[in-house]
Amino acid sequence: MNRQKLVTITLPVILILIAAQVASTEDIGIIDLYSSIDSADVTLHSGAHHTNITVDAELMLEEELLRREQFKIDETLPDTDITKVVSCDLKSPEDGFYITRVTFSMDGSVLETRYRNFSALWYLELK
Repeated sequence: MNRQKLVTITLPVILILIAAQVASTEDIGIIDLYSSIDSADVTLHSGAHHTNITVDAELMLEEELLRREQFKIDETLPDTDITKVVSCDLKSPEDGFYITRVTFSMDGSVLETRYRNFSALWYLELK
């Protein structure tokens, strides 16, 4: 087989595979993210069947990582929502600016990262 025929056959196949991968990542995404000092939840919506999804949730106080949780989702069904919840369970929360970062990936490729910022103020009762 000459080089021109090989390119003519191979190039369309590669383009179809790339297009199929792009289409599959467009129909899944984070639709809601909530976070407080006590817990965080993230909701993914899947428009098609997907497998091998990983959700990483991190709670940070300014630059310091306080907690990290990872969830594996083996598969999603078409037109479904999946909500994952993590309890922060901080022993002694501090006043400050908190950041929740949620990243989800499929087959090892990061598809989306979302952030939710909040501040926590703890009022001490003065005697």
